[in-house]
Amino acid sequence: REERSEYEEARWIVRQIQTLVSEGEGSLNDYAIFYRTNAQSRVLEELLRTNSVPYKIVGGVRFYERMEIKDVLGYLKLTVNPSDDMAFKRVINTPTRGIGKTTVEKLEEFSMQEKLSLTEAAAKACDQRLFNAGTTSKIRKFLSLLDDLRELEKEHNMLDFYQLVLEKSLYLQSLKVEESIEAKARIENLEEFSNAMTQFMKERTEATLQNFLEEMALVSDIDSLDEEVNSVTLMTLHISKGLEYPIVFIVGLEENLFPSSRPSDEDEESSMEEERRLAYVGMTRAREKLFLTYARSRRVWGQEQFNPPSRFLKEIPQDLVQFTSAIEAPKFISRMTRPAPEDISQDFPDYDEFHDNESSDFRKGMKVRHPTFGVGSIFDTEGSGEQQKVSVLFSDQTIKKFVTKYARLERL
Repeated sequence: REERSEYEEARWIVRQIQTLVSEGEGSLNDYAIFYRTNAQSRVLEELLRTNSVPYKIVGGVRFYERMEIKDVLGYLKLTVNPSDDMAFKRVINTPTRGIGKTTVEKLEEFSMQEKLSLTEAAAKACDQRLFNAGTTSKIRKFLSLLDDLRELEKEHNMLDFYQLVLEKSLYLQSLKVEESIEAKARIENLEEFSNAMTQFMKERTEATLQNFLEEMALVSDIDSLDEEVNSVTLMTLHISKGLEYPIVFIVGLEENLFPSSRPSDEDEESSMEEERRLAYVGMTRAREKLFLTYARSRRVWGQEQFNPPSRFLKEIPQDLVQFTSAIEAPKFISRMTRPAPEDISQDFPDYDEFHDNESSDFRKGMKVRHPTFGVGSIFDTEGSGEQQKVSVLFSDQTIKKFVTKYARLERL
């Protein structure tokens, strides 16, 4: 199934589940949704929750219960409300600043004595020299960070401010230096959180940080309710091995997502085989029906990215596949009799068209390498031919604009 975006993809899946259950095809317990990375669960969770479809996550926690999401929410809450003591305790030493548990306990005791919030108590404790010089310096530095963030919040929109929080707090940097699989997954979740903000700003006329946090509080309240026994199961493909469900959905079958971005070392071939094996494992978890979906565009750090469908789709014998798309009807169908997007069914597409090399122009979603800035992906283009300009989002999340004629960009 081809959809326009990850939101449309999730919306279609939820509708399919509701329709199939209403037609007597099992209960919600018979349905499972698999994805390549944990971060992909957010949009699925949002659409399931919005449509009152109970769900459970196997081998993980719900998106807004994940540690890194709670951490950044702590910074955002403390910016809006300096008296939020829970948020203060969560982030004062996150990432590590050398402010230990004993110091925080003393601050709590002092705040109760003085009947002040922890933020106010910390400032007063520093003025009264309740701690040694080293600890006082660390607390002052943290309070200065909070002051800076409050000023920045007034000057920037919600999404830009979120990026500044990650930068100024050194939270993102602390994860990058870890260079572990867990840290990479946490960064992906932070990236997906920025996409949640982008969607919120798109849907609301008054998209303030305060409004966003209020909505997040409602989401947390709903997520804290007891999970119903009869519910859809969500999990990553890695966890699906050995499990079986009557009806399975595998989402996000796009290049650079599944298979994931190609490694640059000599293990590229073996890594691709591992991805292919993972696809096979996921597909063979379905006992009765298997749905494979992809989106034409997907947001990465709030920017739309366009990737071609996964090569794994083309490797499935076409006589076993029924392809449907929400994007375009078959050319032989008259415009006057064109069915609704839900009903469009056509031959399995030729995915080679996504790699058309007839044009020398660069296209959205194309991976490129710059001799100075490294690898990135094109997320916007202007003009064509010798006049073409491209905006490239690089791996360090900076955006550079080039005239392609002079840019020395190499296609990957």
